[in-house]
Amino acid sequence: MKPRDEKISGIYCISFIGSPKCYIGSSIDICKRGNQHYNSLLAQKHRNKKLQNAFNLFGKYSFCFTIIEKVPFIEKSTVEKIKELRKLEQDYLDSILLANTDEKYFRENSYNLSKLTVAGCSINSSKGKATSRTIPISVFDLNMNFIEDVISLREAERKYNVTGIHKCCKGLRKKVKNYIFRYKNDINIEYIPKKKEIKEKVNIYTNPIFEYDLDGNFIREWRCMEEATDKLKLPQGGISRVLSGEYNHVKKKVFRKEKYEKIEKIKVKPSLKIEIYSKDGELLHIAKSTVDASNYTKICRKKIWNILNVGVVNKENYIFKLI
Repeated sequence: MKPRDEKISGIYCISFIGSPKCYIGSSIDICKRGNQHYNSLLAQKHRNKKLQNAFNLFGKYSFCFTIIEKVPFIEKSTVEKIKELRKLEQDYLDSILLANTDEKYFRENSYNLSKLTVAGCSINSSKGKATSRTIPISVFDLNMNFIEDVISLREAERKYNVTGIHKCCKGLRKKVKNYIFRYKNDINIEYIPKKKEIKEKVNIYTNPIFEYDLDGNFIREWRCMEEATDKLKLPQGGISRVLSGEYNHVKKKVFRKEKYEKIEKIKVKPSLKIEIYSKDGELLHIAKSTVDASNYTKICRKKIWNILNVGVVNKENYIFKLI
């Protein structure tokens, strides 16, 4: 499907081989535009989801990139030249895909998302109104000196190779790269600076925390979580999990964000031990945990739990007993 590398202006078609289904487009540089299509489809980032889904399903060798009609190369685009090109594109949409006569045929045989091109004269077919993507765009430098008018939002994005122009046009963005963009019919709109919402967040790393034993007795106050973790040689993240309620304790130490004379007694599950026997009944090892048992027998922890639940000898000839 990959197009050639030469400068051609005109109308192109991306067609599904052996089917009338296709995508019709226009560009002042067809080969460059074709390569953009191709690379976006390969990267699965194409904005046309219909075309992207078909490309993913059938593969790149099922599509053909064809130049339908060439026009004199548009070295410097103007509103008039782009309008002519878009009108030519619309003619092919109407003649090949019956965009203006048979809506069902267009829907079933077109990868185009709209029956209309993005020319300045395009309208929203459902409401009969110009859409934001078809309103001409005025381009200014950073000092608001006028540069040019571009036929549409999409054309401005293509020509200046940027995104986010619509936010700039609405005053939600100060600039896009080194340009300021405005809708031609509303060039006096002013930039609206964003008000940064400052939310107060409790930083548990710099606030004091309070240590308790498993019986709920207060032990001492620590200046911050980091100090307690370091002095008590606790695992990273252990205290934060206790404070959030995910854990009851960490290495039999309990922590709270506030100081109490006494807290509720913490129930601790008894530590399990696993006896590992040979198939002949000889005790080989007493594991302190499933991790220890896994390291000794080279059997995964999940399988050890299954063996403990079922109580059978596994294929490595070990017998496990939970004590």
